Amino acid sequence: MRAGNIAATPLQRNALINNLNSSTMQRPRCLPCGNRPLVASPPKLSLKLSRPDRRAKLVIANVAEFTRAAPAEVIMCAKIAAHSASLASVTVLEDSDESKKIVTTSLDKTVALWTSEGGCDALCNSGYSETHRFTPPGGPVFSTLLDRRSDDGLPDQLYLGAHGKHVTAWVPPRAQLEAGVVLDGHCGWVRALAASAGNRWLFSAACKEIRQWDMARAVPSAAGTTVVEKGDILAMTASKTTVFTAGSDGSIRSFTIGKSGGLTPAACRPKAHNDRVCALVLDGGILFSASYDGSIKSWDADSLEIVAASGAAHGGERVNCLALGPGRLLYSGGGDCLVRRWMPGLLTEAAVPLHAHNHSVCALGAGRKDLLVSGDNGGEIAVWKVQNNAQ
Repeated sequence: MRAGNIAATPLQRNALINNLNSSTMQRPRCLPCGNRPLVASPPKLSLKLSRPDRRAKLVIANVAEFTRAAPAEVIMCAKIAAHSASLASVTVLEDSDESKKIVTTSLDKTVALWTSEGGCDALCNSGYSETHRFTPPGGPVFSTLLDRRSDDGLPDQLYLGAHGKHVTAWVPPRAQLEAGVVLDGHCGWVRALAASAGNRWLFSAACKEIRQWDMARAVPSAAGTTVVEKGDILAMTASKTTVFTAGSDGSIRSFTIGKSGGLTPAACRPKAHNDRVCALVLDGGILFSASYDGSIKSWDADSLEIVAASGAAHGGERVNCLALGPGRLLYSGGGDCLVRRWMPGLLTEAAVPLHAHNHSVCALGAGRKDLLVSGDNGGEIAVWKVQNNAQ
């Protein structure tokens, strides 16, 4: 497996290497469609020195987690020809023992809802059925954001960022979009959506602009526009206080969210990657990024200092998408047609890759329990169930 680059002091460096080299990794297995088990090799770890800070503490904690990680069995529950063109996004609406619900969007300009009542234990395509499909105006839909309102007694809704330079809202499985919810005024395609923790603010990105919307109102109202210096924004994520953007110029930028709205530039990493950055995932104080340069990296969310890196993460092919999913693993999809699984702190592969696709994997979605969904450039999706023995 590929080595991650991890910040540590010389003493921590030696301790980490000795810990890993003296431990035996219990090898997980993957059962796609009931085929033969796939075997992983123990990863090799390389370290690079950096000044000691809280990143080193995070690395030490993750080494302990890595050496005692329980093996996970992954079963492919369904493979579906979902669209006639490439997937644009995958969103898991519901992931419970009683019901699984998935929304897919595609360059064929349609949005589809897939449902499996009774979970996803049935290992056949009939386990999932197409509940609804429609073609929203201004398609295709490039980006989606789930607004979980069920805790407030309201149905969950999905924001859709489209080619038509606007954001609309849909409450599945209704036949139509929500009347009156059209967030327009964008300068181009809406490629990325994000919401601050607590859903106080909604952010939409088109070209070099970030538009901020106040979600305290029934219909979000415009609260401001921020323009980045260089590079179209291709991905975005947010915490309660900070927005992070990924650029076509290889940059990663952060902005502090004002209490009354507005964004103030914060840390910036102009050359985070050598090619466009197409995916961001935030996990507490760590930000993960993926790029067309083939690498996956993790960053301190406050300073954007490098924490770990995995070069040639998909055998030198592009890395297209990321998701933090079941088993607290980081999942990635790439041009090698594989879904790979990573230890978040180490960025070393945690288990064998998942084989299902014949085309580049370009979209990932993960549920809260055990559901993982991958989509490819050929329009197919694979539905996976992660069975973690530690659960």
